[in-house]
Amino acid sequence: MHVSRDIDVGKFRNGLHAALMCGSLVGSALLSGCPQPAPVEPSQPEAVVEEPQPEEAAAEEMGVPDCDAYLDLYRRCEARLRPAIAAGEMRSYEAEAGWLRYMATTSERPAMPAACRSMLGDLRTRCGPP
Repeated sequence: MHVSRDIDVGKFRNGLHAALMCGSLVGSALLSGCPQPAPVEPSQPEAVVEEPQPEEAAAEEMGVPDCDAYLDLYRRCEARLRPAIAAGEMRSYEAEAGWLRYMATTSERPAMPAACRSMLGDLRTRCGPP
């Protein structure tokens, strides 16, 4: 048996078109007896209700006055620190507070007042006047 590799594109297109039309007509005939689904009304987007935000929480108290002052300023100044935080030069408030909480559980706790006092001075320079 010899299979011709030459395809008459015109006949192929006409045959394909006829098959598609026939299938479309058969499909329409089959579906014409089916109940039509009820039209769906476009829904209105749900209104976004913003819940009132509580007043900014006070900085977490650590019991080390210089560290408490440092964290309080850090929290209030965090918006101005975002570029440095994004660049990896500083941590977010939550990360900084977590780091200090951790340090308070180590043998470094006695050195924390002096360290926080120094960091507070640097932060005041970076954040400007309150």
